[in-house]
Amino acid sequence: MIFPKPMYRRVLPLLFGIALVAFGTTDVRSGAVDGVRALESLATPVRIQRAGVVADAVTAPQACDLGTANECFDTPGNTFLNVGVFFDADSTTNASHYFLKLYRNETAASVQLRGMGFESTSSHSGFNGFQAAGAIVMGQRTVFPKPEALLELPEVDIPGADGEMTCVEFSSGIDTGGVPIGQEIVLAPGDAAWLVLRFPTLPDSIFVGVRCDDDPNDQPCDYMTRDGGEHWFRPDPLHGPIFDWGITAFTEPRLQRQSTQRTWTLVKSLYR
Repeated sequence: MIFPKPMYRRVLPLLFGIALVAFGTTDVRSGAVDGVRALESLATPVRIQRAGVVADAVTAPQACDLGTANECFDTPGNTFLNVGVFFDADSTTNASHYFLKLYRNETAASVQLRGMGFESTSSHSGFNGFQAAGAIVMGQRTVFPKPEALLELPEVDIPGADGEMTCVEFSSGIDTGGVPIGQEIVLAPGDAAWLVLRFPTLPDSIFVGVRCDDDPNDQPCDYMTRDGGEHWFRPDPLHGPIFDWGITAFTEPRLQRQSTQRTWTLVKSLYR
């Protein structure tokens, strides 16, 4: 079922000031999440509740054949969201909009980040797709990617799979400055990477979104930008509903005989 556009669009701007107190996001300026720059809580943009697309039923899609699934979210609900849902009544979609999911290798061994998976849907047939996706690697310190890095995502023209999980296999990776790091994305214990999804530019009348969970337990792995990386936001964990993007990271362990494979932490150490 698709929620109709609000008929009281002229009234909404007058209510936005009131809604700021109740709903919103947390704004994070470009920079590091940990250590270098603390989270900066600013005036919260409006979250347009009940905007977007709701599926008739929740089904468990077949997982991608890319290794072990790593999920920083609870069971996905029946709500599909995009970046515009948090900021405007039309839930518009633009190529400057990105969802980011944080993945960190919390195992005791190196892993290869093989790809990502997600469910998506659109209000109009033929428009369920995304401009680009990819992995941005950052080592052990969590740093937001620079705007130029977001423009260098290696996987482009991602078609959404209606009713199924869209699987994106990573052909290569980049660092937070957009520099290629090689075909295999190997993360040492403690290393982290962003799973990045760039939305398309579509007319206001067309909605495309990603399935999210709205469980009351916040998983602090979800970020977004609506201006190509100049400002970063995350769903406000203090005001419900709390949303976590249903984006899965797929990894494979590195075998002992491959232990000489250069991890991102090792590559960085060569330049110190």
